[in-house]
Amino acid sequence: MTRTHFTLDDVGKALSWRALLAFITHLDKSSALWKAANEEDVELAFWESKEIQPQLLAGIIDELRAVHYVLVAANSKHKPKPPKPLERPFVKAKNTAQQYGSEPVSISEFENFWDGGGE
Repeated sequence: MTRTHFTLDDVGKALSWRALLAFITHLDKSSALWKAANEEDVELAFWESKEIQPQLLAGIIDELRAVHYVLVAANSKHKPKPPKPLERPFVKAKNTAQQYGSEPVSISEFENFWDGGGE
């Protein structure tokens, strides 16, 4: 009952039994009480949760962009740029590492650098 700042000690005093019943009746499917009362529907509740919906929508958008790309590529003389996936906060972007130099350093050059012989 932390959402309402009531405790079970408040039932019958500051919180009526009817209000407690209404609170329990309208619990989210992500709550522990709902999961305990509906053990057979816990997996289905995940598909209705607020956590999976943005991921599913991002997947749909990526697929629509891919279909659009294929249609444009098939019906034009010039090859379009492939679509970039929709940015997701739970996925790190690729190629974010900073690259130093363009070629690998030979072992002898590295050992010389490591021993303090140069930069």
